[in-house]
Amino acid sequence: MKIIRATHTLAFVVLAMAGAQQVMANSGYTADTFLVRIGVSYVDPDEDNTNFVFDGLLAPDFFGAELDIDEEWGGNISAVWLPVEHWGLELMFTSGVNHDVDLRPFRGLLPVTDRMHLGSFDVQMSDLFLNWYFLDPSCLGQPYLGIGVNYTDFYDEDLSSVASQYLIDNHSAIDFGSLGMGYSWGVAAQAGINFMFGRDSQWLGNASIIYRDVDVDQITISFPVPAGGNRLIADFDYDPWTLNLGVGYKF
Repeated sequence: MKIIRATHTLAFVVLAMAGAQQVMANSGYTADTFLVRIGVSYVDPDEDNTNFVFDGLLAPDFFGAELDIDEEWGGNISAVWLPVEHWGLELMFTSGVNHDVDLRPFRGLLPVTDRMHLGSFDVQMSDLFLNWYFLDPSCLGQPYLGIGVNYTDFYDEDLSSVASQYLIDNHSAIDFGSLGMGYSWGVAAQAGINFMFGRDSQWLGNASIIYRDVDVDQITISFPVPAGGNRLIADFDYDPWTLNLGVGYKF
């Protein structure tokens, strides 16, 4: 996974900095330090843990199929407050992430294919972290570890015309359907580093790796039938790894 390779690189940078000579920064990371950051996020869902198992006896080609979710870029903004040295509270918001989703294996289409385009969805993620800055507050570079809570909202879900047409052709539906995913609460963990651009500068660069435990109780494909409506139901594990790169300002 691309994010895992990036984690190894970030870990090397953090360890090298922890063993290097300390470089003094302007005022350091003392109590009541406040940071704001903005950047980009590369979101890589942990699709290995995503299984699609539908209830009922409809559309048998859906049974046993798994979600194949593409990696995507988004944006993030965060604010950090250090009430005491070495410890900070961080509020982060990530948005602008739009995923395309395929089902695989899927052998119900002609010509035969091993996958079907299921649709797409957008994601917004909000996190509250407690961060530990374990180097001396005067260090120019500040690696940190964080643990916290995550809220993920799935919206603008769209069931593809290919999936809807398959249900119609299979006599499971009489019209186009819809995709629903909902929201999730879970835990999140991160490892990152802030690096001041100069001894007298308040500007900084940031890189971090984040893992979020995002489990949705139910993902549904709803579609009309002559007697009203029906749906296919599955559990959904999103569980994304995220690489954040950004810049910030220290007050």
